[in-house]
Amino acid sequence: MCHLEIKLGFFQIIRYLMKFISNHFSLIVVCLFQFYFVQRKVIMQVKTIVEENIVLLVSNQTFNGCWEIADLDCSSGPNTFVAISHILNTIRKISFKLNYGTPVFQIYLNDLFENDFNTIFKSLPDFYQMIQEKGENVEECFISATPGNFYGRLFPNNYIDFFHSSYSLHWLSQVSSLKPSINM
Repeated sequence: MCHLEIKLGFFQIIRYLMKFISNHFSLIVVCLFQFYFVQRKVIMQVKTIVEENIVLLVSNQTFNGCWEIADLDCSSGPNTFVAISHILNTIRKISFKLNYGTPVFQIYLNDLFENDFNTIFKSLPDFYQMIQEKGENVEECFISATPGNFYGRLFPNNYIDFFHSSYSLHWLSQVSSLKPSINM
């Protein structure tokens, strides 16, 4: 009898959720739409600042052939590769101007353990196809996930050349007790 009551309760919850979604569908769509475009707008607004910092970084660093880039609190939707693509293109352009040769990229996508990294990895073929259509070599871009929060240590000292985090500060639930270190 108890088992039947639990199932009935489960189906009542499902019916309630379905009703809620159907009654608030337009609001849910508007929120998702706004989040997508607000996030993309933020990424595009800081584009110049990112470019300026990459120019300084690439110009003042000895080229070792591989750029280690971390996207902290990466997204898992359509905006995941917008910032990364911009960073890669900027480094390629500057490397070409400085006669550094073709750079190789190791990209670390970071988010909390609960993030659905499978969604990100399923979108990789589209990202690689976009790179290929631009005439770039897909085999020179390696992407991996680095789950964990950035209150703790994610990478060894002096390992990452460029950190990016476009839209995560508003999610912070605590102020870090760690003192900033110049040697990231």
